Amino acid sequence: MRRLLPTLALTLLAAASCGDQSVLPVSSLAPTSALKDREGDPPPPPVAGDADAFLSVYSFDGGDFQSTADPCEASSSFQFAYKYLLNKPENSAFLHLRSDRGMDVSAHQTDKKLDVKGTLSGSDFTFQITETLEGDIIAPETRVPSTVSFLLVGKLTTEAGTCTANATLTVYLDGFPD
Repeated sequence: MRRLLPTLALTLLAAASCGDQSVLPVSSLAPTSALKDREGDPPPPPVAGDADAFLSVYSFDGGDFQSTADPCEASSSFQFAYKYLLNKPENSAFLHLRSDRGMDVSAHQTDKKLDVKGTLSGSDFTFQITETLEGDIIAPETRVPSTVSFLLVGKLTTEAGTCTANATLTVYLDGFPD
């Protein structure tokens, strides 16, 4: 009899769990009042578009510009597609630039740091970004800034070779100024 009771209990439990009856959860899937009371909205979707930019790469050695005959320089203007996202409360922004010419640059800024990464290519050069010195992509007074500018350091590769250089990248999100 002692062996029969545990076996019978397990059989009844297995039969009850295999029934066609569905079991509803104890709590509903609706948000609780604590979640409903949270302030804030989700961030807006990214803004996307086509825009223009100008890149100037130059060698810089210890605070003195090298001669203009130095092969460590390049410049180019180009068009690209961009996506821009500004999270609320205006303390984190992301800008992604991409073109068919081999350019792929992303910039992320928080209230503590700006980080720009990527590669810029022209017809006779490639500039690989290694460091961000300064810039700003957050414009809380407008949804998308009209112009952003970055001071960068990176590796410039041309027909003459490879060198470390500074660069200024100016991005016109609403087109080149007149």
